[in-house]
Amino acid sequence: MKRLYHEAGLIHADLSEYNLLWHQGQLWVIDVSQAVEPQHPHGLEFLLRDCTNISQFFSKKDVPDVLSPQDLFNEVSGLNVSVADHSDFLTELQQFQKYRKTENAHVDLESNDYPFDYFFSKSLSQDQSEFKKELKETQVDVDAI
Repeated sequence: MKRLYHEAGLIHADLSEYNLLWHQGQLWVIDVSQAVEPQHPHGLEFLLRDCTNISQFFSKKDVPDVLSPQDLFNEVSGLNVSVADHSDFLTELQQFQKYRKTENAHVDLESNDYPFDYFFSKSLSQDQSEFKKELKETQVDVDAI
């Protein structure tokens, strides 16, 4: 998880024991198609969920010295969120993400802080413009729609 976060700049966003394979003495993480960057608006929440899933799985298997989800999160992210209660921890992350979003607002393109949202909304508005143009060409009252 730490290598994925720091070296690839990704959060799995759906990590569980079902996405871990042990092969020839190495751990392989699979199903990364939904992975997001840490800057994603909900990236840190996804990371906490991944940490919770992994921590709970290994704890249930009685593996010694398993980190709590919060400690694993801090270890992976390099952040030092010091709230022990899970719901308070999540609230703290959401506040941090909101603060980070505000701090990065100057980079924002048309109020969208994530590239997918920006390009999706551009594509959608272009499709709507083209649709309205086609309607006008076919003599349909666009305002009635």
